Amino acid sequence: CAELSSREAMSLLEQVVRLTGPPEDQDNDVSTTIRSARLPEGAASQALFEHTVAMEDAFVHAIVSVSSQLDPRDFRLGPPLAMGSARASLEILRAFRNRFSGASALLDSTMRSVAMSTVSMQAVELKDSKRIEWTEHQFALHVLRLHVQKEATTACAAGTARKPPSPPDTLLIGAELDDEATLGSCVGVGGEMEGSDAMLGSEAAGLAEDEDIAEVICDTIPDTSLAHLADFAVHMETHAIPPILAAMMVRAWLLVRKEDRADALFQAIFPTSPKVRTMVVEGEISAAFLRGVQRHQAASTTLRRMLARYEIVGPQRVCELLDGLLFDGLIEEEHAYHVILKHQLTKHLILWMRSGGLKGGSAIGAAGFCGAITATTEAMNLRVVGERLFQVAFTVHGGFLPQDPQNGNNHCDEACPWDTGALDLSLLALAPATEDSLQLVRQVLLRCVRRRHAVGAGSIAMLAEDWLLGRWTLCRDPVVIGEAFALLTNSWRAIAGLPGLGDMSDQGLSASEAAIITPSERTPEGVPLVGKGSRRVAEELLMKMLSDLEVWRLPQRELLTPWVPGHILACHVAAQCQQLEERQASLVEETRENVNEIARLQRVMTQLSGKLEKIDVRSQICMQRQADLNDTLRQLR
Repeated sequence: CAELSSREAMSLLEQVVRLTGPPEDQDNDVSTTIRSARLPEGAASQALFEHTVAMEDAFVHAIVSVSSQLDPRDFRLGPPLAMGSARASLEILRAFRNRFSGASALLDSTMRSVAMSTVSMQAVELKDSKRIEWTEHQFALHVLRLHVQKEATTACAAGTARKPPSPPDTLLIGAELDDEATLGSCVGVGGEMEGSDAMLGSEAAGLAEDEDIAEVICDTIPDTSLAHLADFAVHMETHAIPPILAAMMVRAWLLVRKEDRADALFQAIFPTSPKVRTMVVEGEISAAFLRGVQRHQAASTTLRRMLARYEIVGPQRVCELLDGLLFDGLIEEEHAYHVILKHQLTKHLILWMRSGGLKGGSAIGAAGFCGAITATTEAMNLRVVGERLFQVAFTVHGGFLPQDPQNGNNHCDEACPWDTGALDLSLLALAPATEDSLQLVRQVLLRCVRRRHAVGAGSIAMLAEDWLLGRWTLCRDPVVIGEAFALLTNSWRAIAGLPGLGDMSDQGLSASEAAIITPSERTPEGVPLVGKGSRRVAEELLMKMLSDLEVWRLPQRELLTPWVPGHILACHVAAQCQQLEERQASLVEETRENVNEIARLQRVMTQLSGKLEKIDVRSQICMQRQADLNDTLRQLR
């Protein structure tokens, strides 16, 4: 090799590379030699062209030796050097990069960039030989596409092709693609294996320089074949790799356990490659890679599509996605609020998690939970993570109350998870301590209590336990206070109407009147409210709850009711009077301070007036002296 000129070495290199490729790409003389060899029918090609490891090593050694004799101006990548095996093409790329890095070692940064762009990185047609010159990226991309197509076609013919993932179920809530995610969608998404041969055949016809591979090729190429092609990604420009091919190379890096390079490529192509996002959803790429791209809205869409399969992936996987991705950084992004938290999937997911991960648990929620005693550790952990999700989504979903699309008020007749027991009232303790959130908590509480009392299923003791969730001492809204006040006064009226406890009438009903009274009417309204406890205890609880309300904020007409203890009103009126007295005292004190300040300012004004008079006298004296001086000067002239 040392005696060869650069042009002769280039010609020899092309012949060596051609020998490593398939027989149809080799010279006729070599093919004739193969046909003349006495080998069993069909075995000649296999014996001579499926090279052994030793032969591959020999070819690689020859390529390295010949490449070392090439001048940079003669070492041009093109179709003749792309006809070899994958390993031979990789050695060509390595030699090309090493050759030009050595040639440009003595150049400064500016000259190096000019030399690389003009000598090796610019596609030109040689005038003398009409040969096409490729850049390093173009050569690697061309060779990679050819070998990927070849490996996929061979695997399909041999029945060893990789099984493609199942098409995504777009009917699942949250599995739909957003507008941002559908831009640049890849060809054949969710396509069946039917017609794959035709697609593979179209690849064989040749691809344009910037054309992508078919998605079926990306899905069916075996892992072992793809792992051998992973190093081609080193020689390609990340931003110029077609989307599907780039997604396949991320998978290739993962197969050879180079997660750092896979992550770097993933971050570069994630915004523009729908295929790589689908691979994350299908589990072909680790969801942990989303941490590096969480600033993109597509990251929230991808996570939502993964969460939409909550019943398929199971409780443990859902907890990992929520704890490891949503709560660990992604929730701080604005797009996560719009794409995930505001989506209806969050509501269904919370209900399913409250059920402990039951199949169909999104319909029954907490009503289907078997209890903490018999529940598994996995189910209990799922409920704990679900409580965190409830905490961040409670205000976003309006407290999970039915909303009126016109005015935003709650529908009283439309059922909601609170009515069916799918959400338990104990969750209200987890609501954020903000004014908007607490207002929703009180609305939920009043709605549930009214419905319980309507069917006779609630007692004052139960109401007192739930009353603390509303944190009524912080309530300043007269409307909500009025609703709570009406609920408590109605309860007081029902208890006060119990016979034998303040009802002095001894006139009973006639037999005919008693006969037409229904069983429900025979039971006084206050009996369910008292329950198994004492009426006195119920009255004390009502008194305590009434004392939590700032009833003085209500209009006076609402306070004109006999069904509220008079001392409650008296206490609040006294408290209001005390506040007025304190306000009046503060005004008196402020007035006194203002009077003192006015007196001080008057003294200051008096002092300033005296000083001003003195200044006027001095000014007149000065003016007189100036006039005398002027007269003296005129006389001297």
